[in-house]
Order: sequence, then C-alpha cells, then structure tokens
Amino acid sequence: MQTIEPKDKLGNLVRVGDSVTFIEIPGTLLANLLPEDQEAIRAQKGNSLTIEGFDAFGNAELEFIDALEHFHTIWVSPIVLEKKWAIRMTNHP
Repeated sequence: MQTIEPKDKLGNLVRVGDSVTFIEIPGTLLANLLPEDQEAIRAQKGNSLTIEGFDAFGNAELEFIDALEHFHTIWVSPIVLEKKWAIRMTNHP
C-alpha cells in the first residue's frame, strides 16, 4: 500500500505538530452541522492551528476551542491549509 505525503495548498509537506493557517473551509465540512458549529468553524478561517494527527485518508486533524469555550475536532484535507514557517532569530554582533 502506497502512502501519500500530506501537502498544504502551496505543496509544502505537513506533519503532526506543524502550525498551519486554516485558509479555506470546504462546504462539505459544514454540511449537516448545527448552525453554532458551522459558525465556530467559520471563525477559525485565517487562524493558526496545530496539526494533531492524520486519518487513514490523509485528512489533517485540527482541534480548537470556540468563543463559547466548546472544544471542537475537525478533519480537513491539507490542501485547505497553509504551513506556517518558524522564523529563526540569530544573534548578530
């Protein structure tokens, strides 16, 4: 069985623990959800989240707490994410 390496919208490899920006919300993610859950997910667009894991289909697991302090877990294709790159600070004399 061949495994597919998960890549973000720009083609960058993403892994568990990576910080990503949730840049696009697939309509299928919101289908059949309660309005308050849809709003909680919409509020995450543009936010930085951490990849917690991947399922057997390559979807990234993201977790967040909404404005009402409810915990949410969503699974999305990495193509709707953009990897955030850490900026290393160096000391210059």
